[in-house]
Amino acid sequence: MSWADRLRALRMDLSPWRASRDFRLLLTAGAVFYFGAMVSYVAIPYQVYTLTGSNFAVGAIGLVELVPLVVFGLYGGALADHVDRRKLLVSLGIAQSVLTGILGWNAFRVRCRSSSRSSASWRSPASGANGPR
Repeated sequence: MSWADRLRALRMDLSPWRASRDFRLLLTAGAVFYFGAMVSYVAIPYQVYTLTGSNFAVGAIGLVELVPLVVFGLYGGALADHVDRRKLLVSLGIAQSVLTGILGWNAFRVRCRSSSRSSASWRSPASGANGPR
């Protein structure tokens, strides 16, 4: 067996990707939402640490994120069996997008507020120097 035959044996079968539009949509949406979830898992503790500077608060956020995974993970399978899975996935994807957008807006708002405070701290000495000498 030559090296070319060995490499051909490792090649991934892309026929489902080419043949099924629904498979492409499912795989692409799954990748996007997985990436968004992983960004949230990193961004939320980072944002909490940036705002508070407390390692305990970051640990508490980790605990708060773990509890819904355990509790709702038990009922998620039963819910997926009871309702239409496509509608469930779409509605959960929309909810995840909205909540991630709210977190992004909150981070932007906090950053704008802190930058306005820093600009006010630069302005304060200049405005105090406006009086007569």
